[in-house]
Amino acid sequence: MVSGKKQSIVLVALLWITSAAFAWQEGTHKLIQSLAYKQLTPEALAFVEPLVGQPPALQWLNLDQQFYQRRIDPSARWERALDLNLMPKSDEAFDPQSHCANRDCLVAGVLSSYRVLEDASRSKAEHQRALLFFVVLTARLHQPLNAGFVVDEGGRLVVIPAAESDVNLRWIWEQGLYQQAGGDWQLLSANWRAPSDLPEFAGMQATDWLAESRTLAIEQVYLPSLNAKWPAIAGRYEDLWQRQVSLAAMRIAESINQLVAPTTTSQD
Repeated sequence: MVSGKKQSIVLVALLWITSAAFAWQEGTHKLIQSLAYKQLTPEALAFVEPLVGQPPALQWLNLDQQFYQRRIDPSARWERALDLNLMPKSDEAFDPQSHCANRDCLVAGVLSSYRVLEDASRSKAEHQRALLFFVVLTARLHQPLNAGFVVDEGGRLVVIPAAESDVNLRWIWEQGLYQQAGGDWQLLSANWRAPSDLPEFAGMQATDWLAESRTLAIEQVYLPSLNAKWPAIAGRYEDLWQRQVSLAAMRIAESINQLVAPTTTSQD
């Protein structure tokens, strides 16, 4: 029999393995969640706070951990499939029939969780799970390599030389850029300045966000990695990383704000 202490160590190890394999670094998730929380309207806060629990600000910041803890469960195979939207190199546009035939891809997870949040007839437990998935998966949808190529496992097989030990392109986007930015999500959040040219929010349009990430992966992530070394390559990605973090936070917040926005009726 495994002792309680050893069992805890095993669970922590499993969590690290499953989350580190494909997830945005925990600090990046927390940064996005922190920035999004600041943008929620009073109506949105009144909606999410009973779902996340007490204290709400802290529980909101733990959504990413809750998501990855779920994935330790061996029965969560379908949930793990929602992490990515990888496609063949030859395919530029997302095709639901060929790229997500079983609705087990990243964009499907975002869309289905939002539909549950829209449905007032769903139970509190269903809304809690949907909010958890929507926040975390929307953040993931803005990591360009999650819409990268199947053949290289979203950049994991793209080796980038480094001084001490080679890294891969996926590691750079999952952890390296966050570390280069300072590695402190609280400090980053407190001093964050979103780019001034972010597009206006046009509604919860997950397929458009996926197409955007796919284009960024092809044009601004894979190509600049050619003949590059880490950490010199960081400068090629810093602005894009900051932009994607800002967009993810804005779109999470505005999607929820829109969901619960008070309706106004005109009077004759």
